[in-house]
Amino acid sequence: MATQIFSKNTVLGKNTKFDGSVHVDGDLTCVGLAIEGDLTVSGSVLAERSLHVGGNVSVGQDLDSGLLLRARGDVSAGGDVTAANLQVDGTVKAQGNITAQETIFVRNDLDASGSIQAAFIIHAGGAIRAAGWVKCPNFEIYCQSLRTKLLPLGRGFWASLPILAKWRDDILDAGKSFEDLRKLLTPEECQELANTRFGHWTLEGQLRMFLCVEDQVEAPSEARRPLPAFNVPPTTDTVVPCPPRPPVPNAETNELLAVVEDPKITPFPNYATNASYQSILKNLKASGRLDTDLRAAYPNLDLDLSTLYSDISSMSVPDQSVKTQILNEINAAINIRIMHGNLRNFIEQTIFVKQLRLTYVGDMIKMEDNVVCEFNPDVIIQSLLSALGALPDAGPIFKIAGAVYGLVTSMSGGGGGMDPVDAKFVELEGKLSAEFDKLNVQNDKMTVKLISSWGKLHAANELIADGTLSWPVDESSSILAAGNAYELEVFKSLLPIHWHPMYSTQFFDRDTRKNCGNTAWMQVGGWGYNRLDPFVAWVPYWLTYGHRAKAGCREAEERLATLGVSIKDLTMGGGKWGTEIWRFDRANAVGTWQYPDCVGG
Repeated sequence: MATQIFSKNTVLGKNTKFDGSVHVDGDLTCVGLAIEGDLTVSGSVLAERSLHVGGNVSVGQDLDSGLLLRARGDVSAGGDVTAANLQVDGTVKAQGNITAQETIFVRNDLDASGSIQAAFIIHAGGAIRAAGWVKCPNFEIYCQSLRTKLLPLGRGFWASLPILAKWRDDILDAGKSFEDLRKLLTPEECQELANTRFGHWTLEGQLRMFLCVEDQVEAPSEARRPLPAFNVPPTTDTVVPCPPRPPVPNAETNELLAVVEDPKITPFPNYATNASYQSILKNLKASGRLDTDLRAAYPNLDLDLSTLYSDISSMSVPDQSVKTQILNEINAAINIRIMHGNLRNFIEQTIFVKQLRLTYVGDMIKMEDNVVCEFNPDVIIQSLLSALGALPDAGPIFKIAGAVYGLVTSMSGGGGGMDPVDAKFVELEGKLSAEFDKLNVQNDKMTVKLISSWGKLHAANELIADGTLSWPVDESSSILAAGNAYELEVFKSLLPIHWHPMYSTQFFDRDTRKNCGNTAWMQVGGWGYNRLDPFVAWVPYWLTYGHRAKAGCREAEERLATLGVSIKDLTMGGGKWGTEIWRFDRANAVGTWQYPDCVGG
C-alpha cells in the first residue's frame, strides 16, 4: 500500500478513506478520515467527526478527533489528545493533556505530560502515567498502575476532607501553590496521611504521590482487569462511500435495448426520384409545412409530425403504395416520440418533481452545509428499475427506462454510466440533477437513433403495437413507486451522516423498551448494562438524532412511515433496507452516557 504524501497544510473537505499510509507536512483538517496504514502529521490534526487508523498515529502538535478516535497501533502527539471517545489498541502518549468527553479505552499504557481525564470511564490495559492528575468523576478508572504528580478535583474537595482540616485555610488560599502546601507538612504528617483511608483508591494514591510518599501506585485487583476485545477496523461510520456499481442490464432481456444496439442498419426505401414522393415534398413545401427532405426531418424532435401526417393523408399521388409507406413511417416515428415524451415526463415527475424529494429528505435529517457526502446515481437508478420491475402495469416503463440506462452505461465502457456525485448538501441537488440529465439526454439520442433507421423504427414500433412497450394509461402507481425508491436511496446515503448507533453506559434495571416508542433498538431483546464489560452484546442501542447526547427518533419514525419503512427495518437491517444497512455500525457502536429521551435521566 502506497503512502499518500501532502507537503503542506491539508484540508479534506469530505469524509475520506486512504488504502495506505498518510503523511502530512503541516496541519491536517478533515471531516471524517479512515486510513488503512499509519498517519503521520508534523503539525496538528482536527477531525470534525471521527478518525480511524489501521496503524500508528504520530502528530507533532495537538490531535482532536471530534466524536471518536480509533487506532490499531500507538497514538502519540506533541500536544493534547482530545476526542469524545478514545479506542486504541496500543499506547497513547501526549506531551500535553489526554481528554475524552466520554470514554477512554486503551489496550496498553496512557502517558501524558499533562493531565488525563474522561467523563465516564478510563480503562487502560497497562499503566496510567500523568505529570498532572488523573480524573474521572464517577471513579471508573482501571489500569495496572497509576503515577501522577498533582491532585485532581480542586482545592474545595481537598479542603473539605477531615484528614486535611488542619490545613484547610492554607489549601483554600489561592495565593499559595500546591508546592507551597506540600512544604507545610512534616515527613511524619505526610506518612500519617498516606496511611489513612478516606476514599477511592485513585484519590488516596494520588495524595500519596503528591506527598512524595510513593512514586507509583499499584492498582488493586478489582481495578486491574484487562480490556475486553474490541474491534478497531480501518473504516468509519462518518464516511459515506459510493455503493458498488450495479451490473449493466443485459440486452437479451430488454427488447428495446436489443433493437437500439443492433448494429444492422436498414435504410428507408429510396424514393429520391419517385414521382409520388416528389409530389408529396412539393405540396408540403408549397403549404409552408416543410422545406427539407421528409425523411431527413423525422429526427427533428421539434417538428410536429402529426400535422404532416394529416396533410399527406389528404394528398392524391400516382403511386398509393409510396403514400402508404410514408404514412407508416410517420406513424411509427410519432409513436416513438410519444414513448420518448412519456419517459421524459416520468423522469421529471419521479426525480425532479419540484425539488420536493431531495428537500424532503434533507430537511428530515437537518443536514449541515459543511457536510460532504457521496452518491452513486447508478445505484439509485437500479433501485428505480427494481421498483418498476415489481409492478405489473409498469413493465413497459421498466423496459424503456432500462434501455435508456443501459445505453448510458454502455457509453461509459460498461462499468456504470453515472459519475459518483461528491458534494455538500447545499450543492447536492444540482449535481444529482446534472447526472440524471444524462437519462434525458440519452433518451433524446435513443429516439433519434430509432427514427433514423427504418429497420430500428419499424422494429420498435412493432413492440409498441403488440403491447410490449405500451405505456400504461394510469401511471400514478408507477410514479409513486419510482419516486419512493429514489427518495429511499437518497435517504439511505444521507442517513449515517447525522444519525449514529450508540450504546448506553447507564444501568437499566428493567426492559425500558416498554416505555420507548421512539427508541430504535439495534437487536431484538437487548437491554441492560454489564458494568464490568461495556462491549458485551446485551446493551441497549438506539439511533441518535442531531447531537450524540439526544436519542429521540419519533420524528424519524413518522417520516419513514410515509415511505413504508419502519424504525425496526432501519435499525435491524430488514424490510426495504436489507441486511447490510449499518452492519459495521451495529458491531461498532459508540458509547454515550445518556438515557434515551423516552426513559429520562
